[in-house]
Amino acid sequence: MAEPITPPAPTGPALASGPVADPLAEAAAQRAADHYAANRQDDAMREVDSAIALGTNARYEALRARILSAQGRYSEALAQLDSAIQLDSRNAALYEQRAVVHTALGDDAAARLDMRAAEQIQSGSVRNAPPE
Repeated sequence: MAEPITPPAPTGPALASGPVADPLAEAAAQRAADHYAANRQDDAMREVDSAIALGTNARYEALRARILSAQGRYSEALAQLDSAIQLDSRNAALYEQRAVVHTALGDDAAARLDMRAAEQIQSGSVRNAPPE
């Protein structure tokens, strides 16, 4: 089995952007990101699940998808990213992250579609949410 494809860990500023969330959820998400960066995926999953239980958002869903990817659980990561994109369909990084997961699952066509969607969002050429 191939090594899991793991995108870079989110950092404090990435977690701090977006709508204001519950401070306890934000703290749990930051601990999850720290555990993820230290390759402590079980601890990271426990913390991100705590954050999501307090009130989810696309950032927490994407972080959970990163952890699942690091664990080689790509199908679950894909479903998590679908949820994240439903919450924030204008976030190009979510499409890029989902493209990585599609590639890990061997679905290069879907990966290309997601990369194209990300590029359209970044260039501002999309007026409505990209197709999912």
